[in-house]
Amino acid sequence: MERKLNENPELKLEYVRFMREYQNLGHMTLSTKTNIHSTEHPQVFLPHHPIIRNESSTTRIRVVFDASAKTSTNISLNETLMVGPTIQDDLRRILMRFRIHQVVLTADIEKIYRQINVSENCQSYQQILWRENPNDPLEAYRLNTVTYGTSSAPFMAIRTLYFLADCEKDDLANAARITKRDLYVDDLLTGATDLLEAAILQDYMLQLCERGGFSLRKWCSNREELLNRIPDDLRATSSDLSFQDDHSIKTLGIRWKPKADQLHYKVQVMTPLTRMTKQTIVSEISRLFDPLGLVGPVIVKAKIFIQQLWKLKLSWDESLPSEYHTSWERYRQEHLDITKVSIPRRVIRSGDIQLHELHIFCDASQVAYGAYAYIRTVSHSGEIHSQLLTAKSRVCPLKTVTMPRLELCAALLGSKLMTVVVQSLSDILKVDRILMWSDSSIVLSWIRNEGATDIWKIFVANRIEEIRELTNKQDWWHIDGTNNPADFISRGLSVAEITNCSQWWSGPSWMIQPETKWPKQKLLNNEEEPLEQRKTLKVLHVHTESQKEFQDIIYRFLKLERLQRVTAYLFRAVTQKKYRLTGELKVEELKRGLVYWVKITQAQAFSTEISQLKVGNSLNDSELQSLVPFIDDNDVLRVGGRLQNSNESYEARHPIILPSTTYLVELIADKEHRRLIHAGPQQIVASLQRVFWIPDLRSVIQKIIFKCNPCYRWKVQASKQLMGSLPINRVNPSSIFHVCGVDYAGPFQVRFGSRRSKHIYKSYVALFVCFTTKAIHLEWVDDLTTESFLAALRIFIARRGCPLHIHSDNGRHFVGASAQLKNFLGSREFKQNINAYTTQAGIEWSFIPPHSPHMGGLWEAGVKSMKYNLKRSLGESILNHQEAKTLLAQIEAILNSRPLTPASTHPSDMEALTPGHFIIGKTLTALPEPNYLDVKAPRLRWHMVQQLVQGFWKRRRTEYLQSLQVRHKWTQTEENPQVGDLVLIREDYETPLAWSRGRILLLHPGSDGLVRVATVKTATAEVKRPIHKLCLLPGQREVQLNP
Repeated sequence: MERKLNENPELKLEYVRFMREYQNLGHMTLSTKTNIHSTEHPQVFLPHHPIIRNESSTTRIRVVFDASAKTSTNISLNETLMVGPTIQDDLRRILMRFRIHQVVLTADIEKIYRQINVSENCQSYQQILWRENPNDPLEAYRLNTVTYGTSSAPFMAIRTLYFLADCEKDDLANAARITKRDLYVDDLLTGATDLLEAAILQDYMLQLCERGGFSLRKWCSNREELLNRIPDDLRATSSDLSFQDDHSIKTLGIRWKPKADQLHYKVQVMTPLTRMTKQTIVSEISRLFDPLGLVGPVIVKAKIFIQQLWKLKLSWDESLPSEYHTSWERYRQEHLDITKVSIPRRVIRSGDIQLHELHIFCDASQVAYGAYAYIRTVSHSGEIHSQLLTAKSRVCPLKTVTMPRLELCAALLGSKLMTVVVQSLSDILKVDRILMWSDSSIVLSWIRNEGATDIWKIFVANRIEEIRELTNKQDWWHIDGTNNPADFISRGLSVAEITNCSQWWSGPSWMIQPETKWPKQKLLNNEEEPLEQRKTLKVLHVHTESQKEFQDIIYRFLKLERLQRVTAYLFRAVTQKKYRLTGELKVEELKRGLVYWVKITQAQAFSTEISQLKVGNSLNDSELQSLVPFIDDNDVLRVGGRLQNSNESYEARHPIILPSTTYLVELIADKEHRRLIHAGPQQIVASLQRVFWIPDLRSVIQKIIFKCNPCYRWKVQASKQLMGSLPINRVNPSSIFHVCGVDYAGPFQVRFGSRRSKHIYKSYVALFVCFTTKAIHLEWVDDLTTESFLAALRIFIARRGCPLHIHSDNGRHFVGASAQLKNFLGSREFKQNINAYTTQAGIEWSFIPPHSPHMGGLWEAGVKSMKYNLKRSLGESILNHQEAKTLLAQIEAILNSRPLTPASTHPSDMEALTPGHFIIGKTLTALPEPNYLDVKAPRLRWHMVQQLVQGFWKRRRTEYLQSLQVRHKWTQTEENPQVGDLVLIREDYETPLAWSRGRILLLHPGSDGLVRVATVKTATAEVKRPIHKLCLLPGQREVQLNP
């Protein structure tokens, strides 16, 4: 802050002057060390900065204390303060009353916040640090008054003024009433019917404020006599107001010309935009301030425009299409002319008024709807005057709504507007008559309908009910659409059109005529009313005698709890006429629901046994004979058994008999399994046998546990398939690195610069492995960007030659490199170094499926071997870049010298074959050979070298290739998954309960017809995964048939 002030001496001078005044007036005092180090209250220090207000007539520079700045705790003072309720009147209500008075007064309370002291024990919450010169020591100051910038300041100021009004209401009743009614924070807008009353009110307000220690200044009025009673220093400055010119003052955001007594708008000149986005458009629209809606048709065009942008689904910073750019630029230019619009402040002319009428007009279109309020007055002499008071508009929702419903929304908006106007003017104007106008005969018929609102659909019924609560049905009149001034708000007007539109400012022409000359009312037709009537539901009750058909209903339920609740509610509905039952279901009702389905299941499975027991016969040939069953008082079949003398409960001594093959038993077992928090079979069996006797219950429970999704996730096994044959590039000879794979390892710490440098950064190793010879090439890479990988690839090509085919996993750097590789191969530099054939052939890039490292085992093994040597060589050391490159080259040589086949101990056998033999003809760590420059017959020597090379490839075929024959795992052919199977997608770093579910969308079989990769559709995306990451959910291939 000090740097900014020192760079601008003029700003610093005014800043220092402001702070000196703040201190001289006692509004801030120096904090003592005792106060600063006190632990009784928290010590909060607020940052401060200047706000430049060029339009201000008193203080151009104001210092603002930022209570919204967050501290090291990431919490600001404003976030901890109680803001307080809104107790002052609405801005629109104050402005409406301002337009009713014949004589008006405006004033401003000087420094209202700084006239109100804060309790000493709260001053520690608002402290600042300040010094006039950078060479002075910083000093802490306490702000003793209400501080603007704190969220509670407006409420505290208004509450203080209200308290002052309550204290002085006995002596200054009118002033106390005006304070609570016409004061908006520190701005006073009030008035009276004549000059004398206004002068008395002016005196009362001065006395009231003086008693509270406040000073009213910036006085202004439409009558010069009232200003002459005020000292010059308390009037609005001549730059703001003069009765010799047309200068205006700003009154609560609206410009007012006192001499002409007119309202007008001031528009800031918008800077030209080279690039228009949705963000800039919304920012410009938010500057259009029109609290009374007097230029609503102009503003609504901007609202409609921004809604059209929303339909384009553009991002905030995306440029607008050219046609929208041109349209908005045209609107911006037209909007500048709004300064030419002048509106009379007074809506009621002076004189002896006999009748005051409030007319509300409502209308809607497909893009917007609105309502407008006009005051119509009739004098005793018969003079009629009509003037627009206020208006309200809204854009239609994006979802298509029928025109009758939109007209109904406009009618509701008009009803609310009427209520606000009547309540706002109740103290100063008696409205003798209210007329509500709409051009929709359908809406009027809904409102005037004598029937109950429950015959309409919910949307219509709720709004009709609210309209009837706010208005009288007799107040609604019909108007032709061509005469409805609210039509302008629903369609919009340009500035040029609204300036000269008398119908907008004064209403229809017939409003200034006697009522006998008004248009005749249209006879409403109610034929279109059924459009929004509720449909009558017709219920058909069907009764079936077949228990089998009724039993099938149970298969619609997946949980026993829901089956019990639905059945219990049905029983409650049947007995509702006899017993009035309300509230939650009781335990007895739920038990009754379960018993009902138990009896149906027993009747289906043990019908013969139940029939014999009811007539008193014994069960000689039944499988239930050993249980000695009986039928209890509820007609439930139970076990008789031998435990009658036991102290156990009745249910444990005589459990209910149920067959194990029914769906009800599965629901019971599933509920118990979940109730016992997914316990095992033994615990579930022991719990159920205390209530039910179910043969072969353990097998039922095992089936339930197998189908339980949470239980299955924890013991699920991934799909398997026979290990595939080696690809052609692994088994057939080709040039070294002609086909290769690439992977990354790291990060490793590398020192920047010399070994003593403190700058350490992360570095990575790119590993290239040859598919044919397992030769390895290692390169340091600075980061995980595509550009760094392409640089490593260029080095690899320069040293090893251009590969034909590269394989890799789905790392971001590789995916990006694949996209940029075409540009790299087409560059002029690349063409100069690589022969024409390789350039035309290009490099084919293949990615293994995501999350399938076993398909890249060749480079994964290379990375493992490289890390083994690198980590043991580094230890705790951090090498610089040159040392790291040297070490990596040595490790590359060691890895390329590792044997491909087991080494023999017999002295006559040849040395083991290594990748180095295919690179330089020997191992890279072998000792130097003798000098053969003196050997004669160089042609024979060349033949010998070629023979050695061919011998290496022959040994690869006979020794190394055969070692790849055996499959060490995945040795059996498994059944392929099918399209549509439901699977779990296994994630290595998440618990089974967090694994996503998906359905197989596409299979990718190999050349042998076996599927090892599949595309799966999840709830959010389509992913490709190897089947080793897919877990088939149980019951996928079973055909579900109702027993």
